[in-house]
Amino acid sequence: MGAPVNAAFANFQSAIRNRGTNNNVPAGVVSGLIQAISTFDRAALNVQWPGASTQADVKDLVRAHAALIADLEQTNNPTVVNTPTYANQLTKDLQALSKASNTVRSDLGLSSP
Repeated sequence: MGAPVNAAFANFQSAIRNRGTNNNVPAGVVSGLIQAISTFDRAALNVQWPGASTQADVKDLVRAHAALIADLEQTNNPTVVNTPTYANQLTKDLQALSKASNTVRSDLGLSSP
């Protein structure tokens, strides 16, 4: 997804592991990751990708990012996050994101991470 997204995601993962006594991730960490993903998506949608299928697959990736962003926006809402429904949805969304990402990488002749 690019260096800025990878760095923001690493920062988010660190914050998740090191949550304080209030069990919250600092809002700036969450918003930083959302902003990095959104910036990537805007840039990706403005590229003329080779072939209609790649263009469609990039749009699928952006939709997968939108689902993840919706999940991230709930990160500090214990009423939502501490439910099996949220965990199931997050897992489903991460799996869809992984699939979409791998499809775009394949379209571009790149290996899976």
